[in-house]
Amino acid sequence: IEDGVQDVLPGLYDPNTNTVYLVATNLHSAEDVIATVAHEVAGHFGLRSMLGKSYAETMNKIYDGNRSVREKADAKMAAMPSLSREVAVEEVLADMSEVDPAKQTPDTRSALKKLYDAVKAWFRQTFGDTVSDEAVQQIVANARRYVIEGGVPTDF
Repeated sequence: IEDGVQDVLPGLYDPNTNTVYLVATNLHSAEDVIATVAHEVAGHFGLRSMLGKSYAETMNKIYDGNRSVREKADAKMAAMPSLSREVAVEEVLADMSEVDPAKQTPDTRSALKKLYDAVKAWFRQTFGDTVSDEAVQQIVANARRYVIEGGVPTDF
């Protein structure tokens, strides 16, 4: 973990080992642990797994095409210089996806729409089938619910 960041970072996902690390001193309750695991697993592992080789291209297109994402990603990179643009965008999207859809700004909805389009493309390539934005949103919600509550995942 980069100097200074370990004091605020509750957890991180290592894509090289597919491992989530929790920083115990920055987790103050069971809810903190659950939210951190959900963010790291559903937000990072799941996204990278689905996007595969198109991950970097998708993250860069979202960065280039959405001012709000770009500003937030730039702030994350300024706070942690070792963070790549793609990972900074991924962090911003993971944060955005945790916001209640009724409270999302137009920029947030636009960025998430691009992400949902990439997930839909993965479904088409993987299963030869199409899915709606609503279905992708439900898949994300179910994945988060599975990570948070455990047990058997609901039907996607």
